[in-house]
Amino acid sequence: MAAAEIEYNTQYNQLMPQLEALEQGINAMLQLGMTENDPQVAGLIAQRNAIRAGLEAGRREIDNGYAQIEYNESILRDSEAQLDDAQRQVDDGRQQYEEGLAEYNEKLAEFEQGKLDYADGLKKYEDGLADYQKGLAEFEDGVAKYNDGLEEYEDGYAKYLDGVAEFEKGRAEYEDGLAEFNDGEQKLIDGEREYEDGLQTFNEKKAEYEDGIREYEQGLVDIADAKQKYADGLIEYEDGVATFNREIEDAEKEIADAKEKISDVGNAEWYIMERGDNIGYAEYESNAERIYKISLVFPIFFLLVAGLVCLTTMSRMVEEQRTQIGTLKAMGYSNGAVMRHYMVYAVTGALVGGVVGAFGGCLLFPSVIVYAYSMMYNITDIHYLFAPDNMIISIGSMVAAIALTVALSCGKALKESPASLMRPKAPKAGKRVLIERIPFIWNNMNFFGKVTGRNIFRYKRRMFMTIVGIAGCTALSLTGLGLKDSISDIIDLQYDDIYKYSGYLAYDEDAKLSEVESIRSTLREYEPETKLTNALIKQYTVEFSGTSVQCYVTCAQDTETFEQFVDLHERKSREKLTLKDGAVITEKAATLLGAKEGDSINIQVSDGVTRLVTIAGITEQYTSHYLYMSEDVYSGIFGSAPRYNMIYFDNGISRDKADQDEFSEHMLKNSNVLALIMNASSLSSIHETLQIMDLVTIVLIVSAAALAFVVLYNLTNVNITERIREIATLKVLGFYDMEVSNYIFRENIILSFMGGAVGLGLGYALCMYVITTAEIDEVMFGRSIHWPSYLWAFLITVAFTMIVNVIMTRVLKKVSMVESLKSVE
Repeated sequence: MAAAEIEYNTQYNQLMPQLEALEQGINAMLQLGMTENDPQVAGLIAQRNAIRAGLEAGRREIDNGYAQIEYNESILRDSEAQLDDAQRQVDDGRQQYEEGLAEYNEKLAEFEQGKLDYADGLKKYEDGLADYQKGLAEFEDGVAKYNDGLEEYEDGYAKYLDGVAEFEKGRAEYEDGLAEFNDGEQKLIDGEREYEDGLQTFNEKKAEYEDGIREYEQGLVDIADAKQKYADGLIEYEDGVATFNREIEDAEKEIADAKEKISDVGNAEWYIMERGDNIGYAEYESNAERIYKISLVFPIFFLLVAGLVCLTTMSRMVEEQRTQIGTLKAMGYSNGAVMRHYMVYAVTGALVGGVVGAFGGCLLFPSVIVYAYSMMYNITDIHYLFAPDNMIISIGSMVAAIALTVALSCGKALKESPASLMRPKAPKAGKRVLIERIPFIWNNMNFFGKVTGRNIFRYKRRMFMTIVGIAGCTALSLTGLGLKDSISDIIDLQYDDIYKYSGYLAYDEDAKLSEVESIRSTLREYEPETKLTNALIKQYTVEFSGTSVQCYVTCAQDTETFEQFVDLHERKSREKLTLKDGAVITEKAATLLGAKEGDSINIQVSDGVTRLVTIAGITEQYTSHYLYMSEDVYSGIFGSAPRYNMIYFDNGISRDKADQDEFSEHMLKNSNVLALIMNASSLSSIHETLQIMDLVTIVLIVSAAALAFVVLYNLTNVNITERIREIATLKVLGFYDMEVSNYIFRENIILSFMGGAVGLGLGYALCMYVITTAEIDEVMFGRSIHWPSYLWAFLITVAFTMIVNVIMTRVLKKVSMVESLKSVE
């Protein structure tokens, strides 16, 4: 155990400097505004906890070893006491034997008288002798097992316990044999009165007994050797305890010195913060509020489209059942009864669909959103909220919209007389369309072009609904793709166009100049051409017009080098900014504060202490809030020179992880380096976080696909139903199926192109709204949509149109010319 104690102390002395370095690194990162959830901070905390756990486990293992030694010592003392009792019993047996022998010599003359009982006594003697031999053998076996236990004790105290158990078993067997021996001896005394020759046999057994005594005495010698080894171990243990106590005294002295230093610090300041002051909680609450704002837009959009689809569907049903409605009215059914028939049909379907959609939406979309945000937060459980008021509003609004469409569709038909309802609806009168009033275009169109143009503008409601549905599909697709573009732009804009440096490292602001210079030397040892500059980064609360944000005040020692590291420019005009003109704030921070160039903002240095600074420029930046300033501006604001705690550097380090690990290992060998942040590693973290946008894009495109398919399928079905006689006539005149399909679906294609064009403009507006609503406080998304996204959104809409056309082609092929052209008179 002494060796284990020494090994533990050695590891303790080796790990304590590493543990202190980790503590300093963690505190430095936290002072920089990083949270414990950041990967680098979490990694350092995990290393610190692992070292602490290892030290505590070693200390418990040593304490358990000492406890085991004390337990084994108590078992050994009990075993020695039991051996002493056995020795006393042997001595008593020997004394009884000597007394019996004397009695035998005195009464030898009486032997002749007991000769008749010799046979019986001899048998009893042999039985007793056999029992004695059995007990003696068991005793010898117990002694052998005891010796084995002593040898195992020398190998280790754990095996010693097994040896003691076997010895106790042997001792019990020995005591049983000794009791049987005493009985046999008494029987022997009785037999010796009658049998003279038994003495010779007895003497032989006596010799065997003495051999057993000698073996027992040898066992006592072995026990003495074990005691000596125990005494040596005890001395070693006591030496280890003395060393341990001496080291404990030294540690307690160090703790006392540390406590004395802590007492010299002064009175502690208490900061009471509410839950909203927690950055993670406030950010999560802000994200939830953005999702709520987005949820106010999309339901209205889908509700409008659903209402238009239901209006088309019910209008088609009423047109198809004009004869049935006229017959019901002719039979005496009132308008209310007929209206109720269609109202029940539509409202029932709306209720069923609304209930399924309400419960399904409460499960599906929260799961998708929570899964997406789980890439940014540690979300352990999802609580699905089935809010009755929200469900009633959503189901009620859908039912109300459908009921309104039924009332509008049926109301117009019920105004006609039963006779007119029993006849087919007269086709609309032909009118000149707008395109006919443009001779240059109309006169250059072929026959089918003119027919298609007339049909498009002839059915204005269908045209309007098709354009709205396709525009919605295109807008949703463009919103998803544009949102991905805008957020993905952060990577290229921030880490390629704005951040030109490789990274920065932190050191103690109280570090000596020689220590700072050693860090700079270590940087140049890795790459002699490294560019670097000292800087101060400290987080403050910045206020303006009652609004406040957490902002990193950054002061650069060498402004020229720093401006090569960070490209300061205005986003729209691309005008170059310089710190020589004054303080420069990032665009998102200025937007949140509502401040503009020339405004003066307050920096809260401490409770009740603020500093006023004038904004000289607003620079483009997409991550975090910064207020950049030169050394002169900082000194003028705070009244003292900055105490630098960072070094920005550019050494051309690649984004290869192996190169980054090699460089990090090289820099962290310098004990003055508290933390190292590299843009390449930050870029990898942002890449993982932005994977959320792939899921959002898929959800929006799938929703757009469903919308486009439902709208186009219903409207195309209505178009074919309304023009069934026209289609049959074309077939009678000899048109092929493909020619009929082109004739009908050409209108869908043209309307899809018109709706796609409208949807691109609507999608841009919707995407900009989602971007400005969904971005978090610490990040500003891009404000542009790439041209491939416009192209893909348009192609997706066209693809859905083609799919619907292919499906409806089969319907056109099944149109019966005879049945369609039959007169209804």
